[in-house]
Amino acid sequence: MIPEISIIVPVYNVEKYLEQCLDSILAQTFKNFEVILVNDGSTDSSGEICDRYTKIDSRIMVFHKINDGVSNTRNLGVQKSKGKYVVFIDSDDYIMKNYCKILIESIEELKSDIVVCKMVREIPKKEDLNYTKQFFNRVESLIKMFQGNLYRFSLSGKIYRADIIKKYKFPKGMIHEDMGTVYKYFLEAKNIVYIDYIGYVYFHRENSILTKKYNKNRLDAFIHWKEILELTKNEPQDLVKEVYKRYLYWIVDNIFYILSIDEKRDKKLEYLLFIKKNINNIKKLFYYNKNSLKHITILFLFLVNPKLLCLTVIK
Repeated sequence: MIPEISIIVPVYNVEKYLEQCLDSILAQTFKNFEVILVNDGSTDSSGEICDRYTKIDSRIMVFHKINDGVSNTRNLGVQKSKGKYVVFIDSDDYIMKNYCKILIESIEELKSDIVVCKMVREIPKKEDLNYTKQFFNRVESLIKMFQGNLYRFSLSGKIYRADIIKKYKFPKGMIHEDMGTVYKYFLEAKNIVYIDYIGYVYFHRENSILTKKYNKNRLDAFIHWKEILELTKNEPQDLVKEVYKRYLYWIVDNIFYILSIDEKRDKKLEYLLFIKKNINNIKKLFYYNKNSLKHITILFLFLVNPKLLCLTVIK
């Protein structure tokens, strides 16, 4: 039987969390799914846990490969998937028991291309099945994404039509890979549904990519931003405005992050000069953010002299 949903789980050194993740998937009230585990060269017991679960449930399959990053790991999972819809779950996260049921019912009932649910950091004491739905066209859904109030660029907490997912590969060797792909899915979609159902629980590990010490890999985001600005430049002005507002926020946030890290001045300046070099469409940044006086002032001072800005920090 062809599965309705392909659940793709990238795995790398998550032995402390993996069983809870997989148990939450096997506890789903919706049953017609496949689970694709892709072990990205784990050096702990994660690979053995994956193998053990394939013997527990025939819907689970595992692919072991050498470590070459989460993008290639997800790309392999997508390549192996057979479902009509795709769900991504990080291996240190957890889903509520009606997660798949509610997402697939919503996407089919409303003939949507993508359904987004609410994500939280702590497992709710009780699963609340009373939720509302909001229907967005592609432009409205992208505006909501860049505003970041209902949902953001996260790959998780969503169900997608598989044919949309398979049009775009995750960027090899880069972090923020969801930032480089999810907006493309939304650009491709005709309509999106947001439900305020709390179905996905995510955790921040101390040694995860985004909680590690700042390094130049974090600046991959600016490569993604170049593409975002290019692909959205001809969209309606309401959307373009939100893109540039989020872009400015990202720039300022990274400037302050770099200035606050425990790193030598030369290294901080290297990061800041990279940002300055890679800032796109400065005139549009100022134009679309003319009411954000604080952020615009910071950007202006940064563009005038990032070295002086760096020297003001004692560390």
